[in-house]
Amino acid sequence: MTSDLTDRHQQLLANYQNLMRTHEKLFARWATEVWDGRSEIPAWLWDRIWIKFPGKTRKDAVPICRDICIRILHEHRSEVHLREENANNDRSIMGN
Repeated sequence: MTSDLTDRHQQLLANYQNLMRTHEKLFARWATEVWDGRSEIPAWLWDRIWIKFPGKTRKDAVPICRDICIRILHEHRSEVHLREENANNDRSIMGN
């Protein structure tokens, strides 16, 4: 994945797919298993998820990754356990 995504983003996308909605899970699987960090979102995937991510484009997958991570942290805070060295600074997940 690109340097724009932290280890925390990758950990959330890979390990917490059980907390994701169907369209988020499809995207997370692609992002963690296939995506090289530079390519745009493939048409087959974009056709399935675009309506759920208004204002996003196929050319940049990073904002969608962040949106998914933020929603998981917001709605499932008590169920998410980040590695200890990352637990002190959860604000960096949001790009701050």
